[in-house]
Amino acid sequence: ADHTYVVGGAVRNHLLGVPPKDVDVVIDSVTLGIMSDISATRNAAWLVERLVEQIPAEVSVATNQYGVAILTIKGEFSYDGENLQGTIMEVATARKESYEGAGGKGKGYKPTDVSPATIEEDVLRREFTFNTLLWRVSDLANGPEGAPVVDITGKGVRDLQEGWIQTPMNPDKTFGDVPTRQLRILKFL
Repeated sequence: ADHTYVVGGAVRNHLLGVPPKDVDVVIDSVTLGIMSDISATRNAAWLVERLVEQIPAEVSVATNQYGVAILTIKGEFSYDGENLQGTIMEVATARKESYEGAGGKGKGYKPTDVSPATIEEDVLRREFTFNTLLWRVSDLANGPEGAPVVDITGKGVRDLQEGWIQTPMNPDKTFGDVPTRQLRILKFL
């Protein structure tokens, strides 16, 4: 569990006092020594199976083309006073992506190459620093209130508190890879 993280919106929303819309979980399979895509994808599927066993409600599970296991809570389910019906949990392995492709084929749409990465590499591919914030799953046993926030970029918490919208990498690369990310800025204004 030390190499499994909740990342992005759930952490950001908690710090803002807003209920999460979804929960993204990332497994750092490279640090765990799992380098093959197939083994890493099996880790995500295994974790989703354990989650399904713990949720006493109707759920659906799917896997997308990148090996991300997606669990949707369809039935009534409350946890710690929050109704989680409709919540989507995505479980993925940390990854890096390339949008280069022949003639920029993948640019602005979908990555042409996805491969296992460390959690540090994974957060750098995200669009904004405040979406790189993490909790270690092992620190969440008593809920998010006492769990330390991991801020790999060293800028995510500050940017969130100060209302800054900043990319973890060079913005030319971040928005050049996926130009539609610029539209997400509007969500946070």
